[in-house]
Amino acid sequence: MNIYSWNVRGPNAPVRHTCLAQVLATYPQRNVVIALQETKLLGVNQNCLIKKFAASFHYLASPAQGTCVVWYSPWFLVIGRRSLSRQTLLDNVATSTTPLTLYSHWRSSASWRVRIALALKGLAYEYKAINIGTGDNLTAEYTKLNPRQLVPALVTEDGDFADSIAILEYLEEKFPQQPLLPTDLKTRTIVRQVVNLVAANIQPLQNTGVMNVIEEKLGSEEQLKWTQYWITKGFTALESILKETLGKYSFGDEVTLADVVLVPQVYNAYRYAVDMSQFPTLERLYESLNELDEVKATSPEKQPDAVIS
Repeated sequence: MNIYSWNVRGPNAPVRHTCLAQVLATYPQRNVVIALQETKLLGVNQNCLIKKFAASFHYLASPAQGTCVVWYSPWFLVIGRRSLSRQTLLDNVATSTTPLTLYSHWRSSASWRVRIALALKGLAYEYKAINIGTGDNLTAEYTKLNPRQLVPALVTEDGDFADSIAILEYLEEKFPQQPLLPTDLKTRTIVRQVVNLVAANIQPLQNTGVMNVIEEKLGSEEQLKWTQYWITKGFTALESILKETLGKYSFGDEVTLADVVLVPQVYNAYRYAVDMSQFPTLERLYESLNELDEVKATSPEKQPDAVIS
């Protein structure tokens, strides 16, 4: 485990305390960056750090998602890949206490989009599993949250929201730190084009309800052909767009909402045995995105309601 720290001078009194050792024990395989009040980055021994600062941290954690933020007011300890600027750390402090509850299904690609965005923005949340197979989504209680009886739904201090794209836009506006939309108007518009190509033209044609009807009327073999056809058709358009914009990620070297929606869709393409050799740009992009801790931690298999056969 890599631990780095800024020295502390004139610390503000923490609101509540927890032992840093508890956090380190919860995330033994994660890289840890501790941001405190000074600018000089120092390597410190883990045991010394625990002894020196154990009583001086309060934290917000969501272990099921692998999201953990520990701060020593006004700075953060961030467990994960991203290195945050001083202003971003201050922005996170201002917004980190906003309560968020995500209603999710482990294999839902729409839910995964939201989990990735939450992780990228360093936002902790309560995870509530909705078992679609047993009809959790059909209950009166859940229907109030999402009248379409789909996942995800997000409960916030501003209201209850359904539909993954609406939720992503809300998170982007409510929590502007770690922005997922470019500042350039043209690029931002093309990012949205990619998002809607996936969310409106590919994924809805392979969701559970549609797939069940196809199987019932035409059989499982035709169901698979249906899924492969629409993914291939959509990916052909995506390949054409993204080969012109590709950097490390979809649009240069910063993760955008395009990447957030692409990860679950490419995952599903492999799941449904789509020939991905036709789409070298998407293959390369998917490999790069899968190196991100935020993608790994939010993947379907890592969710508390995952059923692995």
